[in-house]
Amino acid sequence: MQHADAVFLVSRRGVLMRSLRIFKRGELKKVYDYNFNFPDMALIGTARRSILNYQLYNFRGVQMVDLVHASRGCRFNCFPCCTPYLGGRNFRPRPISAVVKELESIKNNRLFFVDNSLAQDDEWEKELFKAIAPLKKKWISHPIKDDDEILDLAVKAGCWYVYQAVVDTSDYMRRRIMRLKERGIGVEGTLF
Repeated sequence: MQHADAVFLVSRRGVLMRSLRIFKRGELKKVYDYNFNFPDMALIGTARRSILNYQLYNFRGVQMVDLVHASRGCRFNCFPCCTPYLGGRNFRPRPISAVVKELESIKNNRLFFVDNSLAQDDEWEKELFKAIAPLKKKWISHPIKDDDEILDLAVKAGCWYVYQAVVDTSDYMRRRIMRLKERGIGVEGTLF
């Protein structure tokens, strides 16, 4: 805030035009906090990937992954994650049919579910994995539920890599990582 005329705390669409109108009128406040009126998840459409030049997003012959949101917010309150503030403490899933439609529109076979955690609602997670399995996409994500049925569905749905917060060296954490690796899911630990 020392280096800006105004700070916009925003995690949703529809704010930019309103903010520009405020700026043009010269009514700029120091802080605009729009983060507590989250939009209906059904309103979040497919990203406009047609504006991307995929030729530019290639590193040593490896195509960059496409980013996808299946949900926003997180019911967990893990230290030191900023999601409870930026994305809200409520799990807000998109309709699974909308996620499938978006995935079908993506030509790239490598995806990253940028959701903070897919492991927030067991039934939703199972339904998501069942729905995306026929698409034959390969994907990575932040944590998925440590549950035999869900892990097996994740593998069938194309999960090949998971970012996993490693909060300690307990047997529980070791077991969680081993169960992912036993299924052929790579693990990148984020250490606290």
